[in-house]
Amino acid sequence: DDMTNIKNLTGYGKFNISNITIKDKNRQSAVEMQDLSISYNRNEFIDFFNSLGDFKFDIQKIGFNSPMGKVSLAITADVKSKRNNKMPDLSDNKFSMRVEALEYPEQTKLIPFDLPKIVSVSWSLNGFNNTELNTIFRKLNQYSDIVDAGNKVPEGLINEIASSFDKAFIKQISNFGFNIDITTIQQPKIHNTLNLDVVHNFHKGDMKQLLTMINQDGYSQKISELMQDAVIANLKVKVNAKLLAIFEEKLQLLTQQGAITKDLGFYQTDVNYKNRKLTVNGKNISAAVIKQFIPMPKAK
Repeated sequence: DDMTNIKNLTGYGKFNISNITIKDKNRQSAVEMQDLSISYNRNEFIDFFNSLGDFKFDIQKIGFNSPMGKVSLAITADVKSKRNNKMPDLSDNKFSMRVEALEYPEQTKLIPFDLPKIVSVSWSLNGFNNTELNTIFRKLNQYSDIVDAGNKVPEGLINEIASSFDKAFIKQISNFGFNIDITTIQQPKIHNTLNLDVVHNFHKGDMKQLLTMINQDGYSQKISELMQDAVIANLKVKVNAKLLAIFEEKLQLLTQQGAITKDLGFYQTDVNYKNRKLTVNGKNISAAVIKQFIPMPKAK
């Protein structure tokens, strides 16, 4: 099914394929796919880099031969893009994928650790101007070529990159997220998770400063100071202790040091970075860790 408005390039469509077989050079089945579907629903077409809507890819079953035997999976991927709620000129973009193991080779039962049952992964880029982001990548290639050649970067190019950067990213609006959720064959109801959130915290004009500093005397120190305020970040990890039993001795040491905690059968950690302060499980470790890598100037 397909319904597309040629004038504004919006519309929806869906394509279904019942079976696909890919054979190797010996004409043996190498990959078999069943019930493949692709669907899209484009709500708004702004330009080549800004297309708002939903695109979904789904395979009910894909089978292939591994060195240990046949493996069968179900795969779903979804890409969504919409206007940002706070700033409609910016877009929120999310890519998610879910992979479920339907069949493992019999030999895998001899493996001394639990295997994944369902793996769900997602990336999100919220509050970005995709058109300006593409401009930045193109201009940075020019910038890199000039720097690598040992030549002075024209001020006009620096201004163009900085201007696009300030339009593409907005302080404390633009953010990046990455999430993983894993269940296993032996414990399918227990979720092992990783969640990372990074918020853009640059001030307008910071990128111009950074680009201007390159190859100047003392630029490493200046850039490191500037970058300490560039982001706000949070990382949370939660893993079933049974999955990490073979590392128990090392994990006990990390627990004693406060890097991780063990609670209700899970190893966990919660890491935050904001205003030049790094905390792990609520404990400020900035002085102990960051000074090893970045000189810490006095707080502003």
